[in-house]
Amino acid sequence: MVRHRARLLPFTFAANGQPRACGQARAHIPLSSACADTRVRLWPRPVGSIRIAAERGIRMKLWTLALLAALMLVTAPAIAGEDPAPPTPEQLRLAQTGEVTVNIERGDVNRGEVIGIVRVPIDRVWAAIRDYDTYIAWFPDQVESRNDGSPEPGMSVIYGEIHIPVLANRRFQMVVHYGEREVDGQTHYFASYEYIPNSGNLVSSNGYWYLQPHGANNEYTILKYIVNANLGRMIPDGVERWAARNLLPGIPTNLENHLQR
Repeated sequence: MVRHRARLLPFTFAANGQPRACGQARAHIPLSSACADTRVRLWPRPVGSIRIAAERGIRMKLWTLALLAALMLVTAPAIAGEDPAPPTPEQLRLAQTGEVTVNIERGDVNRGEVIGIVRVPIDRVWAAIRDYDTYIAWFPDQVESRNDGSPEPGMSVIYGEIHIPVLANRRFQMVVHYGEREVDGQTHYFASYEYIPNSGNLVSSNGYWYLQPHGANNEYTILKYIVNANLGRMIPDGVERWAARNLLPGIPTNLENHLQR
């Protein structure tokens, strides 16, 4: 299907992993434990000024203010972009048969989607999604991954770097919100993320993870992953093929292998 300024490429991957066509400078801002533990108290405004003091007597640094300003732009309960949604009935049917469905839409903002089954209970998969320090062990082409802190419950700041063929590696900090919802008596989990402006060499990025249990005894997990990314340029055909054949389908497969070791 052809869209204006975008190309939609659907693929499915069978259980054997074979594809089947179906139809600039780094500005890393760490969040230190000292900063996270510092509490700011405001006193009534004296004449012409506001006094701000920390309980531990630590002076607020400029990079801390920069981080807080960035977080204010991206930490609303509903992160900009599409809301986390479960797989469609057809995507769910394919995942239940062991196939991995990949969709890529190329444009100013590139969109990737993958849906597949992970033959591991959802509580373990959910723990792995939240443990960003270990992404380098299973997320395809991840060069660096670490959790930079949790400004508040249900939210974290992560730093990562991903190798992209042909193009330069992409570095980023993201704000991630975690949530859950009850659907037909089952708990579904989701994690929405958004790029912190000027924290790396992306223009923008956002997306989400969505997990729902599967199996007679909920022994498996259906995983959906969405990424929207503006790299600052149209991606070459080679990068599109890499995303369709390696990056996206490798996510559920690598995660399952990682958790079954």
